[in-house]
Amino acid sequence: MKKWLFFILFVPIFLHSQDVVKYQNNYGTTDINLKRLSQTDEYSQYNDIWGFVGKDGIEYAILGTTTGTAIYSLKDPKNPKRDTFIPGNTSIWRDMKSFKNHVYVTADQGNQGVLIINMAEAPNKITFKYSRLPAPTSVNPGNVGNCHNLWIDEKGFMYLSGCSPQSGGVLMYDLNANPDEPTFVGASDAVYSHDNYVRNDTLYSAEIYAGNFSVYHIKDKKNIVKLASQPTTTRFTHNVWLSDDHKYLFTTDEKPQGKVDAYFVGNPSDIKLLHSFRPPVLLNQNSLPHNTHFIKNAKGSFIVTSWYDEGVSVADVSDPSNMVEVGIGRTTKGGNGCWGAYPFLPSGLILASDMDNGLFVYEPNYTRAARIEGIVLDSVTKTPVNGAKISIEGLINREILSDGFGRFRTGTPETGNINIVVSKNGFESKRITKLLSNSFSLKNDTIYLAQMPTSNLGGRIISNESGLPVSNAEVGLFKEGNLSINTKTVENGSFSLTNIIPSSYQFSAGKWGYKPLTFKSITLPFNQSISEKLLNGYTDNFNFDLGWTVTNTATAGKWERGTPIGTKYNEVAAAPFNDSQNDEGNYAFVTGNIGGDAGIGDVDNGLTILHSPSMNFIPNSQINLSVDVWFFNSGGTTAPDDTLYIYATNGLGDSILIYKHSENTRIWTTLFINGLDKKIKIGNQNKIHFIVGDKSTNAHLVEVGIDNFKIEQTLQTNVQNILKHKAFTIYPNPGKLEAMIQFDEKEQNRTGIIALYNQNGQLQEQFKVDGQKNIRLGRDVIPGLYIILWQNEKGYAQIEKWIKME
Repeated sequence: MKKWLFFILFVPIFLHSQDVVKYQNNYGTTDINLKRLSQTDEYSQYNDIWGFVGKDGIEYAILGTTTGTAIYSLKDPKNPKRDTFIPGNTSIWRDMKSFKNHVYVTADQGNQGVLIINMAEAPNKITFKYSRLPAPTSVNPGNVGNCHNLWIDEKGFMYLSGCSPQSGGVLMYDLNANPDEPTFVGASDAVYSHDNYVRNDTLYSAEIYAGNFSVYHIKDKKNIVKLASQPTTTRFTHNVWLSDDHKYLFTTDEKPQGKVDAYFVGNPSDIKLLHSFRPPVLLNQNSLPHNTHFIKNAKGSFIVTSWYDEGVSVADVSDPSNMVEVGIGRTTKGGNGCWGAYPFLPSGLILASDMDNGLFVYEPNYTRAARIEGIVLDSVTKTPVNGAKISIEGLINREILSDGFGRFRTGTPETGNINIVVSKNGFESKRITKLLSNSFSLKNDTIYLAQMPTSNLGGRIISNESGLPVSNAEVGLFKEGNLSINTKTVENGSFSLTNIIPSSYQFSAGKWGYKPLTFKSITLPFNQSISEKLLNGYTDNFNFDLGWTVTNTATAGKWERGTPIGTKYNEVAAAPFNDSQNDEGNYAFVTGNIGGDAGIGDVDNGLTILHSPSMNFIPNSQINLSVDVWFFNSGGTTAPDDTLYIYATNGLGDSILIYKHSENTRIWTTLFINGLDKKIKIGNQNKIHFIVGDKSTNAHLVEVGIDNFKIEQTLQTNVQNILKHKAFTIYPNPGKLEAMIQFDEKEQNRTGIIALYNQNGQLQEQFKVDGQKNIRLGRDVIPGLYIILWQNEKGYAQIEKWIKME
């Protein structure tokens, strides 16, 4: 347990405007407009935060931890003092709200019920009790053992979200008669609610798993009326908060690349999305927004949001159609990040809870944003430029992208002459200076971009063994491991990539039955034609779609090829955040590649099966498989019991289990499965299958990935050990018409079988030999690489390669 407290010295630096202040922090970066007064870290892990004001005016921080609830006096906000710690069931999730002299705390794990804290005589006396409140609901009635969240409205009603009764729908309790004994008065629809907000008899419920918020009229709590539902932008609605004028609702989607959305809800029958916002420094990161709160003060209207990876973010939402970040308070560097932020204390202080680093107290400098809106057009065609990047330079470097109509809206907390850079691949960047003010918005600004000349790239892909063209092969250019542009080769192996933005790329090619081409660095424009060779083999790094298929009965967690989007469970990676580092590119096959909460994209209620394309193996060869695997199995109420099964089939009706894996890897781990030829009879439609599911009787989290798939074939023959001579020779080799097989004189009197196979192991010709000196093979086969196998009556064999030319 950590028991130390420290303070942050700060040096204000004024740039552009005296209203914007920069502070040094402990994480090698800077805080903007948020002056850190203190940090207190006494426990191992933390969750939500709330504030409370005692009857003597002393302010308190109510801080959730995984083992209970800590109450800190902020009489000296630079030196918070813990007054009380109330132990509870171990829980990752705790949330708390206050009503008059009471604080109510929920936990999403354990079975103690709602914690009710009486703060009437604080700091001299703080009492508490746990209450398993009755919930006589229409669905799953019983007592409240655990809940995810709660809200208390201006009329003294408490609303619990994510409890077992009513399938997690909102439970309603009256606190007015006796705050120590809440009285059940009703429930919303039996749809899981992760969070809720109520004002003026209107309930807004964050229905996270449905991916939307719903609006209910609840004046008559025995006759609740649903008014509307609205999907949020990334369909994982975690938290909702209403503006003071009841017109705007702000939501968070707790998902990688998730956003804070602003909706007009003044008319529930006509809800409108106004803007989706991410802090500028997180535009290209997978940081998640957690909880947002609206506050209106003399400076304007703001939202204060906790972000994993960033900390506390303050945004000016005076114009909710153009939310602009004006403050940053870093609470972490590489840790789990900020869980909650509370901005409602009379002193104006902002309290924040970081999952790893504890309680933070900030003194905010609320600053109005200077805004700019406009359109980006092609300088020649005058058509809109979609996806142009508008970058504002300053204390908070920010960038946004223009929409499909070329429009953009952005802003900055700074005023004066502000440098703006507008850029897009294929266009020449433009740097401009605009005079911005926080007293008005610069609107209808038009920026013209000139197109850059594009480049083309052509070439040919051939077989390394035969020298013949490889048709229908995938070819592409990669940037930082991601595929930028691709095409397929035609019948003669040639390809053409057109309209490419001049830049540096990695070139690669691949086709099933060949090993992928190692990345080749290339800088465009490139005036030469590319000619590359592919080696025979069954290897796949999944940078291209080479024909793997999926059979699925699961309701979630289907196998997907892509760049992995990770998830965490109990602060441990459940789904991988990247592909295996043992191959090139960023692609892999993973289950349910959607990010967000670990319980959303994992395999549920059935099986998902990944099938390789067919493989044909060379006879008398040893077959070895290696593959990089990610496996995670956890959660649930019983010990995890799920397994990844790897099967081999041969097209002859045989299906053999060749490996099963049930231990968590936590990292990409290479599996070696040798001697497939000994485990199953080799046919002409050989496949490998990866099967995973979640047993419905004991549901757990299951996440699986595969990458860097390789089959190695080693020709096996005992001729070298038994015979002192070469059994036969082939001529001409290479040849254009046919192969002449001439047997050594020691073999001429033997009987046996001579066979011709193509490079995929498919039999083309076969003859019985009984004392012949010469045999002709291959007249009717197409050009390519072939294997000739001789096996005499004593079982001794010789294998040779033959190339038939065009």
